[in-house]
Amino acid sequence: RPVSAVTIGSTPALPRWDWDRILNPVSWNLTAGASIPRKASFGLLFAWAVISLFRAGRLVGRLCQIRKIKQAALPPSAELDQMFRSLRTDLGVRRPVEVKFCPVHASPVALGFIHPAILLPEAHAGAPATPETENILRHELAHVRRRDDWANLAQNFIQAGLFFHPAVWWICGRLSLEREIACD
Repeated sequence: RPVSAVTIGSTPALPRWDWDRILNPVSWNLTAGASIPRKASFGLLFAWAVISLFRAGRLVGRLCQIRKIKQAALPPSAELDQMFRSLRTDLGVRRPVEVKFCPVHASPVALGFIHPAILLPEAHAGAPATPETENILRHELAHVRRRDDWANLAQNFIQAGLFFHPAVWWICGRLSLEREIACD
């Protein structure tokens, strides 16, 4: 906005602008507020780094457990494998994925990143061609097709680094719920 107008003779000239005020509308005087002592800020940074590394380490440990669970899983029956292959073709899943039975898990789950596997509880081994099993496989194949495994991994690493922020916890909970809803 013009600060003042200069007149030359009887005709006003162009207005003179206060460029410093236009280019810097807010004063950022950070020294006027309360400051955190340097030792305290290093302490907070160190505490954040330790907790983040601990949480990331736990995440890496869980990834190693996933690998062991996948290796211990049992192969499917021929009937289930045939149904799984046809569902995979129908849904257009191009990633290499396999189905297995797992005595450890009580609910179906898709595990793995590079070579994902769908693990079904042993309760489904007795009657593999039921509509319930087909719906479960469709749901888990939708997770594989959408690459939700990678999204979940990235989400968990972000949550490990930003563990202190309540909005991150809320957003992560909503993202997990939305992934499940999208696959249903």
